[in-house]
Amino acid sequence: MRKKWTRFLSMSLSLAMILSNNIMPATTYADTNDNESETVIYADDMAYDKTTGHFYKLSSVGTYEQVNTEAKESGGYLACISSAEENEIVTKVASVERASASSYIGLIRNAENLQEWLWADGSEVSYTNWNQGEPNSINETVAEIYDSKRNTGAGKWNDCTITLNSTGVIEYNSCIHPESQYVVKNKTLVDCEQGGYTGDVYCGFCNEKISDGEEIEARGHSEAVLDESTVKEATCTETGYSGDKICPVCDKVLEQGKVLKANGHKEAEQVRNAKKSSCYQKGYTGDKYCEVCDETLQEGKAIPKLEHEYENDVCKNCGRVNNAQVDVTYSLTKTIDCPYTVFQFTAPESGGYTFTGDSEWDSYGYLYKADKFNDSVISAGMEMYYARLKDNNASTPRLKDYWISDDDSGIGPAPKITAELTKGETYYFVFGPYITEYGDFKLTITCAHTKTHVEGRTLESCEQGGYTGDVVCDICGKVIENGTTVEPSEHTPGDLENARENSCYLDGYTGDKYCTVCNTQLQQGEVIPKLEHEYEDDVCKNCGRVNNAQLDITYTSKTTKDYPYTVFQFTAPESGRYTFTGDSDWDSYGYLYRADKFNDSVISAGMEMYYARLKDNNASRPQLKNYWIGNDGGNNLAPKINVELTKGETYYFVFGPYSTEYGDFKLTITCVHTKTHVEGRTLENCEQGGYTGDVVCDTCGKVIENGTTVEPSEHTPGDLENARVNSCYLDGYTGDKHCTVCNMQLQQGEVIPKFEHEYENDVCKNCGRIRNVQKNKVYDTQITKDLPIQVIEYTADKDEYVSFYCSNKTGWDSYGFLFDSENYSDEMIRNELDKFFDEDEYKIRFNNALDSDDDGGNNGAPQVEYELTKGEKYYFVVVPYGYNDEYEYGEFTITVGCAHYNIHVENKTINSCEEGGYTGDIICDDCGETVEEGVTIEPHSEHSYYEYNRKDATCNEYAKTYYRCRYCNAKKTEIDTNAGYGSHKYEFVGSIEATCTTDGYLGDYKCIYCGEESENQPTNKIIKAYHDYPEGSRNQYFIYDYNMVKATCEKDGYTGDVYCPICKETIEKGKVINKLGHSFKDGVCEECGAEEEFVKQQKDGYFEITTFEDLILYLKNIYSGINGKLMSDITFPENYEDEDDLIGNVNAVNIIFDGNGHSISGINQRGENRPLFNFVYSSEIKNINIKYVNENFTSGMAADIAIGAKNSVFRNCSVSGNKNLNNLNDCLSAMVCFADNCKFIGCTNNANVTGTGSGGTAAGIAYIITENTIVEDCVNNGKLSMQNGMAAGIAVNVYSSTIKNCINNGSINGYNIASGIVIDVQGELIPGTTEISGCINKGRIEANSYYDHYASGICSKYKGNFDSPGKLIISNCVNEGYVKGGTVAGIICEANGKLEITSCENNGNIDGDDSAAGICEYINNAQNHNKIKISNCKNNGDISAESAAGIVDYGYYFDINNCINNGNILSDRYGGGILAYVYGVNGSELINNGDINAYEYAGGICAYDEGKSTYDKLYNSGKIDTRNIAADKNSLVNSDEEINVTNSEEKHVHNYDSEANIIKATLEADGYREFKCYCGDSKKIAISRIDSVNISNEKYEYTGNSIALPTVTVTDAAGEIVSDQYYTVTFKNKTTGAAVTEIKDAGTYEVIVTFNTLYEGEVAKEITVVNNSGTTPADTTPGGTNNSGTTNVSNSDTTNKTDNDNSVTKPGKVKKVTTKVNKKKSVIIKWRKQKAVTGYQIRYSVNKKMKKAKIKTITKNNAKTVLKKLKPGKYFVQIRAYKVVNGKKVAGKWSSKKVVKVSK
Repeated sequence: MRKKWTRFLSMSLSLAMILSNNIMPATTYADTNDNESETVIYADDMAYDKTTGHFYKLSSVGTYEQVNTEAKESGGYLACISSAEENEIVTKVASVERASASSYIGLIRNAENLQEWLWADGSEVSYTNWNQGEPNSINETVAEIYDSKRNTGAGKWNDCTITLNSTGVIEYNSCIHPESQYVVKNKTLVDCEQGGYTGDVYCGFCNEKISDGEEIEARGHSEAVLDESTVKEATCTETGYSGDKICPVCDKVLEQGKVLKANGHKEAEQVRNAKKSSCYQKGYTGDKYCEVCDETLQEGKAIPKLEHEYENDVCKNCGRVNNAQVDVTYSLTKTIDCPYTVFQFTAPESGGYTFTGDSEWDSYGYLYKADKFNDSVISAGMEMYYARLKDNNASTPRLKDYWISDDDSGIGPAPKITAELTKGETYYFVFGPYITEYGDFKLTITCAHTKTHVEGRTLESCEQGGYTGDVVCDICGKVIENGTTVEPSEHTPGDLENARENSCYLDGYTGDKYCTVCNTQLQQGEVIPKLEHEYEDDVCKNCGRVNNAQLDITYTSKTTKDYPYTVFQFTAPESGRYTFTGDSDWDSYGYLYRADKFNDSVISAGMEMYYARLKDNNASRPQLKNYWIGNDGGNNLAPKINVELTKGETYYFVFGPYSTEYGDFKLTITCVHTKTHVEGRTLENCEQGGYTGDVVCDTCGKVIENGTTVEPSEHTPGDLENARVNSCYLDGYTGDKHCTVCNMQLQQGEVIPKFEHEYENDVCKNCGRIRNVQKNKVYDTQITKDLPIQVIEYTADKDEYVSFYCSNKTGWDSYGFLFDSENYSDEMIRNELDKFFDEDEYKIRFNNALDSDDDGGNNGAPQVEYELTKGEKYYFVVVPYGYNDEYEYGEFTITVGCAHYNIHVENKTINSCEEGGYTGDIICDDCGETVEEGVTIEPHSEHSYYEYNRKDATCNEYAKTYYRCRYCNAKKTEIDTNAGYGSHKYEFVGSIEATCTTDGYLGDYKCIYCGEESENQPTNKIIKAYHDYPEGSRNQYFIYDYNMVKATCEKDGYTGDVYCPICKETIEKGKVINKLGHSFKDGVCEECGAEEEFVKQQKDGYFEITTFEDLILYLKNIYSGINGKLMSDITFPENYEDEDDLIGNVNAVNIIFDGNGHSISGINQRGENRPLFNFVYSSEIKNINIKYVNENFTSGMAADIAIGAKNSVFRNCSVSGNKNLNNLNDCLSAMVCFADNCKFIGCTNNANVTGTGSGGTAAGIAYIITENTIVEDCVNNGKLSMQNGMAAGIAVNVYSSTIKNCINNGSINGYNIASGIVIDVQGELIPGTTEISGCINKGRIEANSYYDHYASGICSKYKGNFDSPGKLIISNCVNEGYVKGGTVAGIICEANGKLEITSCENNGNIDGDDSAAGICEYINNAQNHNKIKISNCKNNGDISAESAAGIVDYGYYFDINNCINNGNILSDRYGGGILAYVYGVNGSELINNGDINAYEYAGGICAYDEGKSTYDKLYNSGKIDTRNIAADKNSLVNSDEEINVTNSEEKHVHNYDSEANIIKATLEADGYREFKCYCGDSKKIAISRIDSVNISNEKYEYTGNSIALPTVTVTDAAGEIVSDQYYTVTFKNKTTGAAVTEIKDAGTYEVIVTFNTLYEGEVAKEITVVNNSGTTPADTTPGGTNNSGTTNVSNSDTTNKTDNDNSVTKPGKVKKVTTKVNKKKSVIIKWRKQKAVTGYQIRYSVNKKMKKAKIKTITKNNAKTVLKKLKPGKYFVQIRAYKVVNGKKVAGKWSSKKVVKVSK
């Protein structure tokens, strides 16, 4: 292994000559054995590569030209790097102490092709090492290399300009023998008096001899000379040395030098750092310093800053101009003392104004709005200015927070800014330097005359004559252009207007002509029919469209105004990844379409938008619709799309403008070569030799890399592989070695046994693990690359909120996870370590943590706060964060202490600052510690205000700042009149939505504050009905191949309907296509390719598949259209070769494939997992299970059944097994990846999916579903975990489709997004309504990325469009699962578009890092009401986050009504029962019953309303509290604005006195009684189902006397006796059917129990009476004695005691009761079983005195039960036994109380 930096050579030749032949100085190494094995030698700022003979050295600092000149003049050139090894050499040279942070290298752009790079020595660029995102600008024409000291990008390249002052690395083709590194060898001369050899001089780098020595005879010394190396000049403070005199031959000192006295300081005549004071900054008198050594001798003093001193509105000190006037030219001078000049200007009228600068020096201008400008802006800019004067490498001085800026649009290199200003508003223009220049300048403010009108016009027609009128400016009133008098004359025709060439996509127009004088229309144009495509060599001669585009051909084309879009048709030759790379100098955009989404109407619609944007720059940016992928991030400003394509499928790439640009461009389609194999390899062993083989692309078949012939030779050992240090968790491994040429294993490593934990003071000496952590003690520990996990164990000593607080000793990023003992294991640690060491770029993450965090602590360290249970052990695990696939490690401390989560104030006496008093101490409820001491406020003290909110100015309101006193909570509001009013905010008001048959209205563009109409109204406000489109063209909303079926030889086809996805109506029916019929020749059908023998084998239209060989035969002949049916389970052989390339490549077209309840296992092609089909068209796949055997995927499309489907049905399909997508980037995993107009009915995913690659997405059913796809009654049971990607239980992206009655039961874990049902609903690109109804999430949902991690029970995001058709409807959906992430919600996280949420419910706990809501987290609507409606929703779960609400967390302009919150809300900022932070809400009938606890704003209904909202019928019955003495709380709505709230109650008490509904209990199901309060809330009282009907005796003996009827006892499922008022009992003689009231004869009798009122149903039982008239009559009382002398008892009792017998024995007290909390918020209760009891009752309460206790009855003699769905809290539990005697329940005593804690 190459050593790190070798020792530096720095000895001079004269010193080296003193040394003997065998002794070298410590700072040299050229002759040492240590360096003989070195291939590269380093010294000072130089390096020599012994392998190539090239030499490298660092240049002086300079521009690129200066450095390049230095290189050439010294016989070298700037470094040209051809390998990673050479890059390492250059990096080290560029990293020495005197080097710049980056150094020039010899890489330059080709002046003839700026996209191409060239080396300075003319060599080919075969190796690159660009930094991420580089090169990025064609204006940066040379390259530099970063030094090795950078945290990121070390040794990487960057493109840069030639003006940077940097060092460079110079390369020479041979060693330059630097004199400083000469080495003397073979020297024997020590003293001239003895004689000897002076020694030979060698180069210390290349060992080449420089000169020979000479033999000196013994003689006296030569005349002494001064040894310059010993001379030291005296300084101001230090002594010097005159130098020794030595013999010039043997260097012996002949005369010692003398010490020279210090010179003392010489004060300079001028001071330095002096600065005049200005109106913005203090001045400085300057420092006195020594002109010799530069030391400061005396510091100066500050000079107070000046005040502005105005004369005629101009400051005499700084030149600032107040009240600048229009059309006045101000001539001023900028100086180094005041580099910025301010001009204050108040707009006299609303309109456009221009600020024009004039200077000969490079200046810069800034325009500010008043609210963003004050003197501190200039002061900060001056600090940057002076810093740049001192240091040219400092940041360029730029002012902050400006509105508009410019640098060279004025006269000379001066600024010019034109802006639309508002009447009466004040603005500030600042004139300053571009960098550090200054001098004379001028500034003129003029009206831009952007709005004009004509006055005095009389001219209507040239033929009559008249005055043309004067053009007058609307803003300033000036006449801009005088009119002229036109005598009667002929018209003057103008140029053609509205003319447009016809094209292949649009009709043309000959154009209109108008008179240029009177504007009379002289000519009306005509329509020119559009052209047809006319191809030559696959290129249209009219529009440039390319058909059948080929790989690796660069197409040079251009777009024009007439043809702004160019189309490229491409058919993928093989399945694989391809890149479409554009190249243009103008801002372009690329779109990729699948064939079914593209036709000419796509281009024609885009061209219409393009021409509209040309006419009106405020029109929408032209963007094509319905594309698959869009991009503009390729070379320069061009697009680049990298995508996985399918063999034989056709795609369309469209090259067009980002806005309205056009010009020349290039496009190249290339294969990415993601899959390769080796061909022609004969090399097996270097000792035998052979050919290494060619690397061939699987996709395109090209040779990517040619092999080489290896002659027989020795092996070349590589570096150690798989080596790993042992730890307390994993065995280590010494490592393997392989030959780098033939890959033969040369060394096999050995296992190093893992350590055992060895604790000293509770810290493991081997791994640093800490056990028995003590509270409030600081522990030092670390994580390293060899052990990137650290574990800390803590056992809670009581129930409390605890903080695990970490602090990194240096600024590195780490991540912390908290586990309880049930979810932690060392095995889990070992698994993560295995993956970390075995997989590249693996991020250690855990999915089952109680909580996690990455930056809540100090210096990038985590902090987790959590409520712990007494006696439970917890494990806090710290790992590296792994940002951007780079890992950091280091030392940190951890402290476990009280989180001080629950606090209160004690000793508070202050009511107001006027009265004075003590503010109170903040005390922690949990530990009793004083968190913060109060302060004493003296009477008559002023308030200590702090700003807690701000509202910007509007067009009719001044800006407001809200303040609160930190001591007494008093408030005040400051209105900023000086800054003036703000701007208008225009929105469309009064819009009417279009429908499919009626036009809509865009609305009037009005200010939402003052109602003023904008002058920029759209020219056309009519929104055409969606069915309204020009005849002969295609409607962009319609689907033209809906339900299309391709005809086969066996079956008819169908052309497809024209279908509207908006109204879901068929516009035009299609036609049947007759089946083709087979045409056999030589036993093969010429139409479909099917074998004749195969066709004959079908039975009733099906080919029966019994064996694997049958399946392969069927796939070979699948295009026949014959259906397939499995007759048995099929298992694929491992590594199936698939010579016909069938698996995952054939399409199912117009067939039925019936799995018949069987499985296909282990589908693979050459060992790679594949789907069964490529695409499924117009087919039905049903009753099949896909089973995974080999779970590891290597393909990017991890589909189960097919990659894609269209017009098809998937019924009762399922997937099972495990899918491992490790290291697959951007992988898609689903049953079917893409589905258009399909149905998934009753499908189930049981497969677990894990993915650790970069990106990637997993879905239980489908990845993308579009065009009215229906997913119904589908279930996901699998665990989906994507460490760096997204996951959803049912589907990922949904377009205009329906998801109905689907369930997710699996845990879903994603990096940035996770959802129980759907991730994204897209309503922007494909219009149409999407409905999600009746869906339930029961799984745990978690997203864990650092930024923007969304998690939701039902849907994560809706990306709609308020102006396009379609919306999202979510109804009757329920979330039961726990949801955790950054932005989280029970139903939907974020909605941007028309939305309706109705009758949805959240019952799960929602835990967010940033924001959380029970129903919807964020509503993004800046438009009208009636676009978003939320109604009849309920939250029952606990919600916690920085901002949290029961229904909606954050939103603008929406309607919400009939919603209820029953959950507790815990927030670090905004916490509201219904809403957290909103604006412009219409709310009614909103009820909060939950407890609200927030840190800043707590509201029973809304935490904070910004304004413009109206509320009616608000009711709060919950407790509202804050954890901050200065917080706002309100039982209804907090706001600093006037909010309209009517008919509401702050402290509502429910009165459930109105019975609203009864659902009767039955024998099978519980019922309930629902009672309603007048507020709208309801309470349900459960009615337990009927559990048993017992008869006191079922067998009697008849002795001749009548027998009384037996008694009936009914018990419900809760163990309670049901009153006989709810049922009637009828006794019948079974033989006669007659009702009886007593028994008078032997026989069989029926007992019929009929339920009523609260119950429904009927139970029939029998009693038997036997004849025994010759014996003693039986006791006729119920339970009487039978003929054997025993007591007749009911079938549920075995005791002989009666209800009214005082001797009844009660059950004993239940003993050995134990409780345990499991992870599902349930409590397991066990006890010792008793004998002779009927069952048990468990009562539990949060109250110690068991008030309001709930009782659960167990009707069997079990000894275990589970209490489920408990809310977090402390519970008291008791148990007692009972037995039923004669229909009466007899209970024993309650057991002693057990306490159990249920955590979140």
